[in-house]
Amino acid sequence: MFFEKKSSVFALFFLFLILLLQIFSRLFSRFMPINPPIWTEELARWTYVWMVGLALGELERSDANLKVTILYDWFPKKMKIVLDWIFDVFWFGFSTFILFIAFKEVMRNLATSATILPMPRACFYAAFLVGFIFTLIRIGERMIRRLKGTDRIQLEKEN
Repeated sequence: MFFEKKSSVFALFFLFLILLLQIFSRLFSRFMPINPPIWTEELARWTYVWMVGLALGELERSDANLKVTILYDWFPKKMKIVLDWIFDVFWFGFSTFILFIAFKEVMRNLATSATILPMPRACFYAAFLVGFIFTLIRIGERMIRRLKGTDRIQLEKEN
């Protein structure tokens, strides 16, 4: 259970450390008479995209997405429950649509290589594929918890 909850956080932390090392190496190389390898720029971009992709699922798991709740807070509790279901169904549908687009992009870019790094460009687009798979799993888990009546966020809203 611990690994399931924290594995994405560890992966994000590891990617963040890689990104920091890349940025600092580029920064220090500007003040030294050496030219940094050109691939570090592309690797930094890929690392950042993968961080965003993996963070999608983690934000869904912890229900920490940025939300504007000014109007939502005015509704009664029963209406909030209905709105939560509407939002989740919409978000699930939108995530499914983006997942389909990401899958098509991964398939389309399997044969093309990255600009500098020796790997298929599909690895870049796979970040969105993986991120939205995790997002769909987390939304599905939350919907199942709501059906069972054990959703932590929903219980906090009712009290």
